[in-house]
Amino acid sequence: MDTEICEWGLLMGKFRLTKEEYAEIIKKESQLRDGSVKRRLRVLSMRFEGYSAEETARTLGMNKSSIYAIFHRYETQGLEEFIRNKYAKTRRVLTEAQEKALIAALEQRENEGQIITTQDIVEAVQAETGEEVARSYVYAFLKRNGWRKLLKPCKAENGESTNKLCWMPVKKQRPVE
Repeated sequence: MDTEICEWGLLMGKFRLTKEEYAEIIKKESQLRDGSVKRRLRVLSMRFEGYSAEETARTLGMNKSSIYAIFHRYETQGLEEFIRNKYAKTRRVLTEAQEKALIAALEQRENEGQIITTQDIVEAVQAETGEEVARSYVYAFLKRNGWRKLLKPCKAENGESTNKLCWMPVKKQRPVE
C-alpha cells in the first residue's frame, strides 16, 4: 500500500495514499486551526487507516458523496492547494506589527501631502506579504486603523485636482464638555 501511486476512480478502493503523504497530512492537520480543513484532512487520513467511505461518512457526519468529492479534490489539487481555505471571512494577511508599520508609512506620506490611493495600499500589502489582496481587504484594514475614504477628489502636491479618491486618517474629535 505504501508504494502504490494514488489513483482516482469511482470506487473508493482505487484511492490510495503513500505513507509519506499520510505523514504530511497528519502534520498539516496538527498545524491548522481551521476546522473545515482539518475535517477534510481527517477524511483522507481515515482512508489510509482503512475506513470505508460509509464508515468515514458516518463517523464524521458527512454524506458519502462528499467523501468521494474530497478524494477527487485532493487528487486534482494536491495537498497545499487542498488545505488552502479560499473562503475565510476574516483572514488577516498582515500581522499587527506589519499593520502598525504600514499605517506609520501611510501617515508620513499623508503628512507630506501625497495622495494615497487604494491601489497604492494594495501594492504595499502585496509587496510586504507576497500575497494577493482584494480592495475589500484594504477597506477593512483602513477602517480597523481609523482611516476613511474621501468622497471628493484629492488635490495633488502641486495643487492640481485629480480624479482619484484618496484615503485620510480620521481626525479625532474632542469630547464635548
